[in-house]
Amino acid sequence: KAQIAWSLYLEMPHETGETTVYDKQVDPAHDLCARAPGARARWDNLVDPKCVEGSAAYTFKGLPGELVLFNTRCPHVVTVEHSGEPAPRSQIGGFAGLTDNRDLVIWS
Repeated sequence: KAQIAWSLYLEMPHETGETTVYDKQVDPAHDLCARAPGARARWDNLVDPKCVEGSAAYTFKGLPGELVLFNTRCPHVVTVEHSGEPAPRSQIGGFAGLTDNRDLVIWS
C-alpha cells in the first residue's frame, strides 16, 4: 500500500553516485513506468523519459553520514559511470511499508 526506502551513506565515489527521484507516483502492478524498455527487472536503473515527462525531479548525492528517505513509488535512478578503476561506494539501506491491513513491515 505504501512504502519508503532509506539509505545511510558510508562512503561515496567522487565522480558518480547521484540519485534522481521523480515526483510522480506509480503503481508497479499497473503502470508501465514500473518497467522501462530494456530493464531486466523492476527499477533496473532505467526510467523511460516518457513516463516522467513534465514531472519535477530532485537530484542529490548522498554524503558519508547522511540518511536519506524517499517514496519508492516514485521512479528513481542512480548515476553510475564506469571509467577507470571502480570507486568504493558503501551504504546501508532498507525499506518500510504498510500492507493493505495497515501492518508495518520492515526489510532490507
